[in-house]
Amino acid sequence: MLARLNPDGLSASLLAAIVAMLGLMPILILPLFVGSIVDHQGFGTGAAGVVVSMNLLGNALGVLLFSLVMRGLSLRQFVYLGAGLEIAADLLTIELDAPFTGLLLLRLAAGCGGGLVTGAAFNWMARRADPDRGFGLLFAGQFLISAVLLVTLPFVIPDFGVTTFYVLFIVTAIVSVACSPVLAAGEPSRGTRALVVEPGAGPEPHGVETRRDTAPLAITGISLALISVALFEIAASGIWAYIERIGVAWKFSLEHIGLALSVGSLSGVPGGLLVVAFGSRWGRTKPILWGVICGVAGLAVLLAGIEAFWIYLTSILVFSAAWAFTVPYIQGVQAQLDPSGRVAVLGLFVVLLAIAAGPFVFGWLIGGQGYYTAIVFACLLLGACLFTVFGVARKQDLAPLGKHPSS
Repeated sequence: MLARLNPDGLSASLLAAIVAMLGLMPILILPLFVGSIVDHQGFGTGAAGVVVSMNLLGNALGVLLFSLVMRGLSLRQFVYLGAGLEIAADLLTIELDAPFTGLLLLRLAAGCGGGLVTGAAFNWMARRADPDRGFGLLFAGQFLISAVLLVTLPFVIPDFGVTTFYVLFIVTAIVSVACSPVLAAGEPSRGTRALVVEPGAGPEPHGVETRRDTAPLAITGISLALISVALFEIAASGIWAYIERIGVAWKFSLEHIGLALSVGSLSGVPGGLLVVAFGSRWGRTKPILWGVICGVAGLAVLLAGIEAFWIYLTSILVFSAAWAFTVPYIQGVQAQLDPSGRVAVLGLFVVLLAIAAGPFVFGWLIGGQGYYTAIVFACLLLGACLFTVFGVARKQDLAPLGKHPSS
């Protein structure tokens, strides 16, 4: 049934986005994950950042592993393999009182399993007719789920501690497997051998995946697009990981902080849905430009020196919407550079690697320089993101329809 859906329809993209959630789930609950490790396991802020970063690093490595062996298995087989690894590692984390090093290895393994699942779903989405819409739907779903979890989990964490998060990952893995049949829609089997077929060479052999050479890919354009999304995600994940701690430092109640985080997450939903509505009809340069400007503005209000709740809430609202709106367009740039989806999957690896690095970098920066320096640094990273991707996006916007600019 799911395999018969129109692969370029929103229903199929929605199900694929659900499959992809497993490797992204840690970032959705990142503030609570970090805070819970500090409060319930007795780790310091730096150690908690290392644990979470190891989980996120595993997500990145899983995506990279998928990109290296993506033709060895079908997309659904990758989902089964990754979900099984995630569930096994989470169960061991719950059952074993492992030393710190053992905990890090288990979180690395769990993350790797989630990355395999997300890599498979993301590759499927990158090969659709208008990938920006699918990426926007994925981001809208992330922020919606994040908002729900940030509201509900604080009522569960006091009773179950960090185990709450590992059970959540297990449930997400099961849901990903249940929705994975959609990945068969419009896709040849990854287990079949590839064959280059020249136009006019006769009928294509049955059961053999075919491909045709496209324009050569420019390393410069790909590199700039990858660097751009890395800069944005380091800034975003670093700020997001410690935004709860900023609220604590400003002496807000836990109820007010939870409200700000949940409402702020919800603002990412319309940000992503705007991408679904607009797609690439107006190009990608202008959306990226305005998205980055709004992201910087959202962080800059925290530098006003007014430690008021409305400032805190406004910052989260604007920045979350900008985050959900901007990154899908950068990922769309990557998808257009390589219609096979390989560059987009590599871009996802870079995103997850950047997300893994964000809490570590900002934890070190906050520990030594404080929150204000970290916020200024995040604004500089966003500016550098715009600088690196602007030329590539602009060249794509100016290219004739159907062309794939090499840089």
